[in-house]
Amino acid sequence: VQRTSFYFFFFLYSGFTDHLASAFAEKYIAKHFLKFNLDYSDYLNMINKCNRSCEICLCKLKIGSSSRNACIDHCHNSNVVRGILCRNCNLGLGNFDDSIEFIEKSILFLKRGMSNIRYNKKKLKNINYDIDIICPISGESEDLIRYYDKDTKMIYGNINKYIAKSIGLFKDSVENLENAIKYLKKEKCPNDDYSME
Repeated sequence: VQRTSFYFFFFLYSGFTDHLASAFAEKYIAKHFLKFNLDYSDYLNMINKCNRSCEICLCKLKIGSSSRNACIDHCHNSNVVRGILCRNCNLGLGNFDDSIEFIEKSILFLKRGMSNIRYNKKKLKNINYDIDIICPISGESEDLIRYYDKDTKMIYGNINKYIAKSIGLFKDSVENLENAIKYLKKEKCPNDDYSME
């Protein structure tokens, strides 16, 4: 491992000696790149090929930063690498279970607009408003939370907490969710079932 790699410095600054930092960096790289038959230079080439931008939200990617960390996105069925995404978009797709259907329903959920009810943590605890007793995206009635606009505090409705996390990772952006659908359709992997039945 090059002594200039991010992973080397990550382990070095975590308190490991020079030798141990190099060994841990090698193991980390092997675990995260070799399982896709890639090496670190392939990873860097993939990042440069997409102009150092996430293929969904188009944010500028960095190596080793938190939400903009350049992640290798892959199909969990076939292990085929699809591309490079920021950490948020990669986690968002994972939380949606790569389901185009859920992403499309999430777009409709955001487009339907907000209710006329303002989010207030204290007041809403004891009040049962008649907003979505079943998640309009997943069809589940368990693990529902109130989803609201972070700026205006106006409630969209009740949705499954995992779906809410996914929408949040895409920054509540219909455009980012639409880009995620295009990305999944473009990068379709063998054995993926994207039918809308």
